[in-house]
Amino acid sequence: MPISVRPSAFSSVAAVRIATGLLQGLSLYLLFNRYEAKAWPATQGVLFVPLVMIALFVPMLILTAAATMRPVRLAAWAAIAAIIVAGLGLHDTLRGAALEGVSSDLLPYPSGIVLLSTAALLFIAHSLIVPADVERRRIASHGAHFDTAWKLALQLGLAAVFVGLFWGMLWLGASLFELIKLKFLATLLKKSWFNIPVTALALACALHVTDVRAVLVRGTRTLVLTLFSWLLPLVALIALGFIANLPFTGLEPLWNTRRAALIVLTMAGAIIVFINATYQDGDAERMPGAVLRWTARMGAVLLVPLVAIAAWAAYLRVAQYGWTTDRVILAAAIIIATCYALGYAWAAIAPGPWLRPLPVVNTVTAYAIIAVALMLLTPLADPSRIAVQSQVARLESGAIPPERFDFANLRFDGARYGRTVLERLKADNREAFSSGATRALAMKSRYNPQMVAPPKQLADLIMAFPAGRALPADFLNQDWNDYQLKYRLPACMMLNSTTSCRAFLRDMDGDGAEEILIQAFTQSASDSPSTTTPSSRAPLVMFSRRDDKWIAVGDFPTVCADPGQALEEGKANLSPPRWHELEIDGKKIRANLWPPMHRQEC
Repeated sequence: MPISVRPSAFSSVAAVRIATGLLQGLSLYLLFNRYEAKAWPATQGVLFVPLVMIALFVPMLILTAAATMRPVRLAAWAAIAAIIVAGLGLHDTLRGAALEGVSSDLLPYPSGIVLLSTAALLFIAHSLIVPADVERRRIASHGAHFDTAWKLALQLGLAAVFVGLFWGMLWLGASLFELIKLKFLATLLKKSWFNIPVTALALACALHVTDVRAVLVRGTRTLVLTLFSWLLPLVALIALGFIANLPFTGLEPLWNTRRAALIVLTMAGAIIVFINATYQDGDAERMPGAVLRWTARMGAVLLVPLVAIAAWAAYLRVAQYGWTTDRVILAAAIIIATCYALGYAWAAIAPGPWLRPLPVVNTVTAYAIIAVALMLLTPLADPSRIAVQSQVARLESGAIPPERFDFANLRFDGARYGRTVLERLKADNREAFSSGATRALAMKSRYNPQMVAPPKQLADLIMAFPAGRALPADFLNQDWNDYQLKYRLPACMMLNSTTSCRAFLRDMDGDGAEEILIQAFTQSASDSPSTTTPSSRAPLVMFSRRDDKWIAVGDFPTVCADPGQALEEGKANLSPPRWHELEIDGKKIRANLWPPMHRQEC
């Protein structure tokens, strides 16, 4: 049953929404201003991040529920939500403080994963609380949940489109004024004291309009659900074909992708969404045709093997390599998917009306999602804490040798838990542990590490060709830590790298001195040491000696062929460039070929 509002109530609701939008915009502007000025409270992350979380999320609850919830209940829900999001922001600040190695005061902004997770958490909770208040029940009917959730999703989507168009028109107007040398509007649009409050006010107005024109939103929802429902037969047939072919192909090709669990879970999620789009609120008047009913049953049953495959894939990775933050989050997603899979399979085979138990399954799983999300976003099941404990246990048990252990992962993915462990390992009397931890703690960036691998590691991980040759000693002993283009170095040259490389010594410019060409590679699935495969088609990086120092001067792409493999097999020959350079007063000018992306001719 759709949740409706008396037209006479919209005038007071409009005032509430405009006031809320203005207050949100003003709050966000003041917080942003303090952040730019690096002034209090932005210097205190434990205070600033909770304030940002409250300013972002709590007004949205008021804006979307002002016309439906009773004022007292809405105020209570907003207060509870403020406490929750502030707590999540506080934990996010405290756990992330270790990234800078000092106090939490240096992280005055919430992380992206917490922002996205909190938004999803509040969306689900809001969709449960609002209809329950409207129906004066602890748990609302499935129809009310369905109507609220889909209406809210469409409102937010349409409001986002409106805000985008709103700013597009403002910038179009600014460009129009600039044609006659008037830049006041363009200057105004760049001012944070203007654009932040105006954006919040535009969003509030858009949400109010979508509430006033609820019939149009409902019509859009009907169209979207109809289109989604007719995608169900397609995904169900694809899933059926995939599962039917597994006995013939085996699971090995699936495991070799190293992302099997994610892909399979994504398909399961699509089936769940499309089943709900087909079932809608379960009203007999909107019962779909026989084709959609049967494909919904089939899709519900297929969820069980799909989720089982994802769970098995995740188990194999964890058993082999231990827990990481991504695998903890994946495990949480599998738990939720299992609830859906078992519940939907039960709904598909249960006697009685079509998918009759579906509403119960959806409601129970919604509460399960909230519980799991709160555990992940708090110390109870913090993915970083679990990952650090697992990886360090593997290190200390000898399951992975110290020279192959990724200490940098503890530094940048382990949050404060990882830093605490690194400080302990730094004081360890085992030299391999203490040196690895010391280097990781000194790193300022994961992607541009402070230290490159030491000479011994370079010699171990880089195989020189032709056979019997060795890399020049001055190349191995050169200090690459201050090299500006360090991010272009092959992966094997990075500290604690587990990637190997092959190097070829060839005179590439005919000056009588050999250049070094290095390409990263990985072992093939057969794990044969003699069988190598380029790592994700890694380029062949060329080094040349200039002024008694080695520098990376360029690379050979692998668009057309693998140059490293050709050099190893002796099939690569040197050829002069097709186009000569122009020399003017001793300066050489090289032609830029068009279009740039097509310079490589195959």
